Amino acid sequence: MFAETGYPFVFSTKGALAADPEYLGLFAKCNVVGQVSMVSPKYDGLEVGAPTFLERLGMLEKIAPNVKRLIVRISPYSAGLANEVASYMQDFKNAGVYGIEIEAMKRGKKRDGWVKVGGDYCYPVEVLRRDFETIRDAAKQSGLAFFVGENRLRAMGDSTTCCGVAGVPGFNPNTANLNSFIKNGRINYRQKMEEIGTAKCFLDGYLQDSVSNITIKKTSYKEMMEIATNTKVFLNVMGADVTGGEPVMLSN
Repeated sequence: MFAETGYPFVFSTKGALAADPEYLGLFAKCNVVGQVSMVSPKYDGLEVGAPTFLERLGMLEKIAPNVKRLIVRISPYSAGLANEVASYMQDFKNAGVYGIEIEAMKRGKKRDGWVKVGGDYCYPVEVLRRDFETIRDAAKQSGLAFFVGENRLRAMGDSTTCCGVAGVPGFNPNTANLNSFIKNGRINYRQKMEEIGTAKCFLDGYLQDSVSNITIKKTSYKEMMEIATNTKVFLNVMGADVTGGEPVMLSN
């Protein structure tokens, strides 16, 4: 279907099938950006059933010529691996990779030294900033684009669209979001975003109570974003320099 219509899409995988000749032939006919998740050989024992890190490294050079762009997803990143991860940047470039996207591990339960961000426990932002800077510098030295999936540090990347599709013909990523607002101080809405019922994406990460579920259906994306840009809890999750704040509760 994607090959026939040319509809833009992204695939993200650890699987060996992405380098299978049958799939490579299909990818070559599509408007597709490919992503392969790989962090370190140290993860091989955790990712049972997936190709090893080195096997995935070999997959990259097969996939790269058959997609519009190839991104390596360094996710979920564990703090302390910065120098090792940085050492692979030239290997990625040699394999035809366009850029990397990095996002750190999150937990649902508290761990010593971790901080609460939204509904997750995460590494302190300064720990990640230090590691990400090391990896970013190595990526740039090797000629790779650098993107950050970690919401609090999204602005470190070349684009706030962290999946690496910005600028690929046919892709039109959403920039009417809090990351762009924090970085640029403004939001440019599309006409569709002003229509009632377009704010349902807020139910996934923030508003999961029954009252909000009912009310959000009567709300536009623009209206919710106007609330979010003035609410500490939303801005804090996305890396703004704010503290405290309670989840916003919608009512009729």
